[in-house]
Amino acid sequence: MRHLTGILVLFLIVALPLHAADVSDLTYSTINGEVAITDCDTEASGALTIPATIAGNPVTSIADYAFSQCTGLISITIPESVTGVGKFAFFRCISLTSIAMPGGLSSLGDSVFASCSSLPSLTIPDGVTSIGNFTFYNCSTLASVTIPDGVTSIGNNAFQECTGLTNIIFRGYAPDVGSEAFSGVADGASALVTIEALSSFGGIGEDWNGLTVDPLLTWTTTNGKVTVIDCNTTATGELVIPDTIGGNPVTRIGNYAFQNCNRLTSITIPDSVTSIGDHAFSFCSGLPTILIPDGVTSLGNEAFRSCTGLTSITIPDGVTSIGSGAFGGCSGLTSIRIPDNLISIQDSTFASCYGLTSVTIGIGVTSIGADAFYNCYNLPSVTIPDSVTTIGQYAFSTCRNMTSITIPDSVTTIGKFAFSTCSSLTSIAIPDRVTTIQESAFYNCTSLTSITIPASVTSIGNQAFRYCTSLTSLTIPDGVTSIRDSTFYACISLTGITIPDSVTSIGNQAFRYCTSLTSLTIPDGVTSIRDSTFDGCRSLPSITIPDSVTSIGPEAFYDCTGLTSITFLGPAPAVGSAAFASGAEEAKAFVTLEALGSFGENGGDWNGLTLELLPILTWTITDGEVTITDCSTAAEGQLVIPDTIEGKPVTRIGDSAFRDCVELTNITVPGSVTSIGIAAFRGCSSMTSINIPDSVISIGGAAFFSCSSLTSITIGKGVTTIENGTFRGCTSLPSITIPDGVTRIGALAFYNCTSLTSITMPSSVTSIASDAFKDSPAAITVREDPEIARLEAQLAQMTTERDAAFADRNAAIEERDSRFTEDQIRALSPDYTMGLNEAGNVEVKISFIASSDATNFAPFAVTANSLSVVDGKVCIELPPDQGAFFYRFRIE
Repeated sequence: MRHLTGILVLFLIVALPLHAADVSDLTYSTINGEVAITDCDTEASGALTIPATIAGNPVTSIADYAFSQCTGLISITIPESVTGVGKFAFFRCISLTSIAMPGGLSSLGDSVFASCSSLPSLTIPDGVTSIGNFTFYNCSTLASVTIPDGVTSIGNNAFQECTGLTNIIFRGYAPDVGSEAFSGVADGASALVTIEALSSFGGIGEDWNGLTVDPLLTWTTTNGKVTVIDCNTTATGELVIPDTIGGNPVTRIGNYAFQNCNRLTSITIPDSVTSIGDHAFSFCSGLPTILIPDGVTSLGNEAFRSCTGLTSITIPDGVTSIGSGAFGGCSGLTSIRIPDNLISIQDSTFASCYGLTSVTIGIGVTSIGADAFYNCYNLPSVTIPDSVTTIGQYAFSTCRNMTSITIPDSVTTIGKFAFSTCSSLTSIAIPDRVTTIQESAFYNCTSLTSITIPASVTSIGNQAFRYCTSLTSLTIPDGVTSIRDSTFYACISLTGITIPDSVTSIGNQAFRYCTSLTSLTIPDGVTSIRDSTFDGCRSLPSITIPDSVTSIGPEAFYDCTGLTSITFLGPAPAVGSAAFASGAEEAKAFVTLEALGSFGENGGDWNGLTLELLPILTWTITDGEVTITDCSTAAEGQLVIPDTIEGKPVTRIGDSAFRDCVELTNITVPGSVTSIGIAAFRGCSSMTSINIPDSVISIGGAAFFSCSSLTSITIGKGVTTIENGTFRGCTSLPSITIPDGVTRIGALAFYNCTSLTSITMPSSVTSIASDAFKDSPAAITVREDPEIARLEAQLAQMTTERDAAFADRNAAIEERDSRFTEDQIRALSPDYTMGLNEAGNVEVKISFIASSDATNFAPFAVTANSLSVVDGKVCIELPPDQGAFFYRFRIE
C-alpha cells in the first residue's frame, strides 16, 4: 500500500514528471455492482473529475488513502453517486484548492483532508452528521468553514493547526467536540452561531472549545420591535432570519444589514418584516432568488444592488416605495413586475440589469426616474402605462436591444439622454403633450428610421438626434424656434428635412456630417449660420441663404464637396474662416443684382466662391422699360422683383414669366409694374401670397392658374378686368376682394377654386361670365360704388330734412288753425272795400305779409306769375321754398 512506502517514496514522487489527470489514472474495484475508487496515479496533475459510472456500474465510494499524496491535483469533482469517503482519502494533496463533494455523504472520516495546505474553503454537505479525528488537520489556508445543522460530533484534532481559520459557522446546535478539535486555529477565531442555537454554545462572547461565540446576526430592539442590523460576511449557504428574537417580532432589515454577504445562497425573511433598509442586501452576489414577504411596504435605496446572481424576485403588491438603485446591477434578473400601488420608479432602480428581458410597469406609476432602466441592454420592449407623465434623464439609455417602446399621451416630459444609444429602436412617436425634446434624448439611436414630432414641441435640445445614422427624413413642427448645437450631427442617412419658418437660429454643427443630405431650406427668419453647421454635407448640391442671414461662422460649409451653387438673396454676410473651404471646384455664389456690390464684381472671388449674378430673372428692355420674360424654375423661397434693372423701370411681367416656379413661396411685385401677362404665374404651386400693386392695370388670362397653395391675394385698384381663367384652380384660396373699377369677370376666372367661400364684388361689375365661378362654393357679396353710396346717403338726409320740414309746417298750420278763427283772420284786415277802377272794372287791391311762426310778419310780393284764374276764381300760387306758412292780407 502507498502509505507504507514512507518518506522515500515521497521524494521519488517529487522527482517524477507530472501529467494531466484523467480517468485512466484511477484504480478501482467492483463489488456487488458498485465501484470503489481505490487509487490514483500520483503523477496525475491539474483537474480531475471522477466519473459517476465505470464499466456501467455506479461509483459509490472513495477508499482509504485513494488520493493520498496526489500532490499535483488542483481540483477534484466527486460524483453525486458517492456516499462514502474513507480515511486519509485526500491526505496531503498539497496543491488541492477546491473539491466538490456530493450531497449524499453522511460522514467525513479520520484525516480525510489532513495537510491539504492549499485548500482555502470547502462546503461540507448538509447530510454529514459527524466529522472524524484529524479530518482537516493542518489545512493551514482554510479561512472559514460551515458546519451543517445535522452535525452532532466533531472528532479529536479535527481542525487542529488550521492557522488561517478565523470563523467557523454552526448552523445547528452545539455538537459534541473531541479534544483539541480547534487547537492552533487563528487567534480570536469565532464560532458564529444562529440565534436559535446561541444558548447551546453558552452565550455571546463566551469561550467554547477555544472559540469565541458570536451570533451570525446582530440586532437592536426598539419599542418591542427588532431590527436586524448586521450579518457576519463569512456567512455561507442558507440563512433563516427568525421571526422573533428575545420574544420580540423582527419587523425591519436595517441599512447595510447583509451587505457583501456574497457567500449566502439563500435568505429567508420572516413574514413579520415590513421594511427593508438601504443597501440591506447589496452585493449578495450568491443569492439566486429571494422572497419578499407580503407585509413589506418599502424597499430602501440600493436594497438589492449588485445581487448579480439574482434571477427572479417578486415584489409584493403592498410595496408603495422602492428606493433609488434598489435593483441596480442585478445583472442576472430576467423579469420584473412593478406593483400597481407604486407611484414612482426612482433613479437607477433597475440600472444595468443586463439580463432583464421583461418589464411590467404598474398602472399607478406616474414617473420613471433618471437612469431607471439604464443599460438594460437585453430589454426588447417596454409598454409605459397611461398614468406616467414624466420620463427622467437616461431612463432607457443604452437599452441597445430595445426595438419598440410605447409612450402614452399622458407623458409631458422626456428627459435628457432618455433614449440615447437605444441602437435597435426603429421608430418612436412622441406624445402630443410633450413641449420639449431634451438634450441628447435620442442620441446614438442608430436604427431609428422615423420619428413623429408633435405640433406641441417648441424646443429641441442639443444633440437630440446626434448619430441617428438611419434617420432618413424629419419634419420639425411650426412652433420650434431654434435648432440647437449638434442636433442632427452625423445623421448620415438624412436626405431631407423640413424646417419651419418659425426657426430663427441654427446651432453649431447642427447638420455636421449629414453626408446624404440633398436638400434643405433655411427659413427666412434665420440670422446666422453657426460654426461647422453644414461641415461634411458632401451630397448637398445647392443651398439658398435668405436675406435675413447676416453672418456665417467658421467652417460652416467646410468639406461640402458636392456644393456647387450657393444662392444669396440678400447682401453679403460676415463670413468666418474656412467657411467654404475644401468644397466643390468652381463653386459659385449667386447673388442678386441689388446685392452684387456688397460681394464684389461679377466673376470675382468671394471667400473662395466665384461670384455670378443670380440667373433667376431674364428680361428685355424696350423703349426704356423692362419686361420680365423668364424666371429660373430653380428659384425658391421668397423673390423680390426689383423696381429697376440697369437703371430702367420694370413695368411688365411677361407671358409665362414665372410659370412652373414651383419652389417660390412669395413674390413681391414692385409698384412700377403696370401689366401682368398671360399665365405669368401659372403653376407656382408653392406660392402662398402675392400683392398686386395699384399700378397694375391689366392681368392676363390664366395668370394665376393652378397656384394651388395661394391663400391670400390683394388686387390693386388699377385693374378693370379679371380675364378668363385668371385664378382657375387656386384650390386653397378662401376669399377674395375684387377692387372698385373692375367691370368684367371672364370665363372660368375662378373655376375649381374649391376653398373659395367668400367673394366681395363691387357694383361696378357689369359683366360676369356664366361659368366664372364654376365648381367654386363662394358666396358673393356686392359692394356698392362709394360715390353712389355717398349720393344716396345725401338724398336720404335731404329726404329726412324735407319730411321734418313738412312736419313742422303741418304743426304750424294746426297751431294757426287752433289760434285763429276765420272771423279773426278777416278782422286782421281793416278794409274790406272793393271799388271800380277807371276802366269800370271791379278792382281789389290786396297786400300780403307772411310769417313762418305767426308772430313776425314781413311783406310778401306777389308777382304776375303767381296769379291765375281757374274756373272763374282768382288763384294766388306761392312757391314752396318761401318758408312762410302764415299769410295776412289787406284789401286796399
